[in-house]
Amino acid sequence: MRYLWAALTALAVIWGTVLTVRLLRQRNGDRFKRPALASGSLTLSVLFYAGPRVLDAFWKDDLAAVCGLGRLLAAVGVTLFALLLYWIWESRFSPAVRDRAVFWTAVGFAVGRLLLLAAPANHWLIGETPVLWATLRAAALAGQAAADVLLWFLIRDRRRALRPVWLLAGLAFLLALPTLLPGLPFADYPMAASAVCAMLIPVCLYRDAQ
Repeated sequence: MRYLWAALTALAVIWGTVLTVRLLRQRNGDRFKRPALASGSLTLSVLFYAGPRVLDAFWKDDLAAVCGLGRLLAAVGVTLFALLLYWIWESRFSPAVRDRAVFWTAVGFAVGRLLLLAAPANHWLIGETPVLWATLRAAALAGQAAADVLLWFLIRDRRRALRPVWLLAGLAFLLALPTLLPGLPFADYPMAASAVCAMLIPVCLYRDAQ
């Protein structure tokens, strides 16, 4: 099983890197810059989350601190991705008029989650996350995900390539819930499915911008 996870992690990182590079190399650079940042943040999140766990399966020494640091960096990457998803929506569909309530909802939950991630009570290097802090972090990400899903749902009929974005974003969050709360069994499998859904979103953005 550890060889399978190592292979899947490598494929996900390669896929995300190729997609990010393709987005960055497009002629219309400004239009592709934000999707490229979103794809890059997701790719790094997969690498930081799964990479140390793969090493821990092969390495004899205790890598709890490395795995905890990887989870922290992955959580930061996912938070930035959710914020970029809002930013992409705003630049595409509401560039002139900003809805302040939605804007501060998306930004507020992102800032709040980053502050929660930075709290010493998370014990990232020990590898034992208190349930309370894990729940607070999950709630902040839920606020971000709710704003993103609602916004993309509202424009689902405008462009064919973007119709699945709201569904993929919702599934990515729901499937990631077992990894956000400690103590739940078989968390790696829904996390892999969550990563697949999330990394399909930049594909939709790339197809729409073509």
